[in-house]
Amino acid sequence: TLSATIGETASWFSHAGGIKTIAAAGRHTIQAHTAAMAVHADKAVSITSSNNEIRILAKGQIVLKAGQSSVTLSGGDITFACPGTFSVKGGGNAFQGPGRGSASLYGLPMGTVVEVPHWIEVERKYYDGSAVQGAPVEITFAGGTIRTARLNEAGFARVEGTPGGLAEIEIGEDARSWTLDDSAQPQANPAYGKRLSEEQAVALFELYTREIV
Repeated sequence: TLSATIGETASWFSHAGGIKTIAAAGRHTIQAHTAAMAVHADKAVSITSSNNEIRILAKGQIVLKAGQSSVTLSGGDITFACPGTFSVKGGGNAFQGPGRGSASLYGLPMGTVVEVPHWIEVERKYYDGSAVQGAPVEITFAGGTIRTARLNEAGFARVEGTPGGLAEIEIGEDARSWTLDDSAQPQANPAYGKRLSEEQAVALFELYTREIV
């Protein structure tokens, strides 16, 4: 009996004569407990069983590949892949004929498609939130169609049944006549052209300052 235990790495190297490991009786076992095992050769690799069988077992997948052709065994599937002709030859085979059945297709909807209606809404207000009333609205579409409307008292207009696509909108001026707000009228300066005392000037300044605040 020969036993050898190595803590890290063990190597066998033969420069010219080769290496043989022979078990005259009993099993010959090579194991890799926690990592992969690789067998490499510059030329052919032969695996021969003189009196029994050869088994190749894998938990997940087995791939046999030569050139561009391969056979893959994965789970319950067997996949043959090749760029050329796939041939099966034998004195007999147990392959069953192809199945037959009609495809059931879902029916297409019947009827005409209703076009989605289009519209344009326009709203115009002043800076203080009040509505621009009665202003004319002109809408020009890409095809040359022109539609007109007028803003209501809320500064709003809606045009129904418009063509789809882009449009250019022009809004005119408020239809009401303009009147100047009384609060915007400039107040006359009571001290204009008069000589005021220091007390009168201070009182006038406080008056205008109080009105502004």
